Amino acid sequence: MPDSTLSQALKEAYASAPSDLVIYHTLELRHPSFTSPIRVVRDYADLVATLEVSTLHYWQFSNSLEGFTLLNYTSTLLPTSVELTATTTGPQFVSPIFPDMNGADWKYVQARIRRVSGSAGWEGSLYYDNTTHGWDAGYYHVTAHPNPGAMGEWTVVQWDMSNQSVGAGDWLASQHIRKLRLDFVQASGDVWEVDWVRVSSTPLDPVTFVRFAFDFTKPEVSAAGVPQLTIELDNVDRSIVANIEAALASTEMVQATYREYVSTDLTCPANDPPIHMTIMSITADVFRVKAVAGFPDLMNRRFPSTEYNSEVFPGLLA
Repeated sequence: MPDSTLSQALKEAYASAPSDLVIYHTLELRHPSFTSPIRVVRDYADLVATLEVSTLHYWQFSNSLEGFTLLNYTSTLLPTSVELTATTTGPQFVSPIFPDMNGADWKYVQARIRRVSGSAGWEGSLYYDNTTHGWDAGYYHVTAHPNPGAMGEWTVVQWDMSNQSVGAGDWLASQHIRKLRLDFVQASGDVWEVDWVRVSSTPLDPVTFVRFAFDFTKPEVSAAGVPQLTIELDNVDRSIVANIEAALASTEMVQATYREYVSTDLTCPANDPPIHMTIMSITADVFRVKAVAGFPDLMNRRFPSTEYNSEVFPGLLA
């Protein structure tokens, strides 16, 4: 049975959402026989959005600086972000000291920001502290801003440290990076709002979800039964059916991922982590393709999962 309390809470959440906020429902299907994942969005236009990323540090500034310190900035704490006002030239936004980080594993620093007021200037420099050097003009990276003069326009900027501007290779060779310094601008009086900052192993590479007509039923939150996601696709694109038919000839299962995006932020799914499921059954006719996805049967999974035999473990015959 569905959880009525949770259902009512979801209804109230949707009812209180801003009227200009659009929620995009997307579906991704993956299988070894597919040349590439099938990605569709339930909308009348294609959607370009970024998939979820793997993060080591993720600062979201919800009524807090989360350990960041300021030089030549004043801050205004907001419910989901922080507003920074440069009090003089050369303002710096400095992260807290964190456990040593291997630069080769975590090559991307990303921030979601927007200009609130001030000049159209942009510096975009990232400095870092490790066991070899502190803030050093010989080791930093500069990234571009696509439109630094735009007021009120959210943008995600990325510092790809595998292409370091000055001191190339130092970040990748550093096994003990401990602190970051973000120099967004140089001018006094500039005001910027920071939504989040994160350190990731995944670059910001947007993908395209193709517009497509499909229906779905989300898994129920219930104490009984196995949650299932029911998907129905219009059978108008023969390439999807052809891919599914190829998958049916394989012993490998089709994997499905359901993601939601909101129109105000396409840099990551709103439901993070997304719902990852396995297609359990597929039926198709000339009009519709219907699939039922579920979670792996963890309760009945064999333990230990490794099969100990003489081919893999010859010592068993000794």
